[in-house]
Amino acid sequence: MSAEEFTRFAARLAAITSAVGDALEADGEERAPDMEVPVLWMSALGHAVAAVLPTLSEHTQRAVLDLVEDGMASGGELLRTAVATGLLEALAHDMDRSRVPRDLVEPLLGAQSRAYLRAWDEFTLGEPSP
Repeated sequence: MSAEEFTRFAARLAAITSAVGDALEADGEERAPDMEVPVLWMSALGHAVAAVLPTLSEHTQRAVLDLVEDGMASGGELLRTAVATGLLEALAHDMDRSRVPRDLVEPLLGAQSRAYLRAWDEFTLGEPSP
């Protein structure tokens, strides 16, 4: 069931760092996935990741984005869609607005996450990101 998959994703993230959950709550969002609108919850999660990523250790940064990649690579269809169109697109938005450094995020992205963001940039900008 997809709700369980989202709950496991959130629990794995919480085990990596509480900072993302703290940022979610600071923005008025719940730490637990909202299964009524999972893409919107995942978008809030993407903004929270962008907000705290620069403050995390390199090991923790990598672990967070490895989890994102795992969701893209091996999650069920709903989780993959929510990670892509929610979390990654929110992260792209925050990189485009210099809220999180692109040169911090991009080296940490897995192959599928990177490919999705390249395709997103080509779709929205008409070209790959700089």
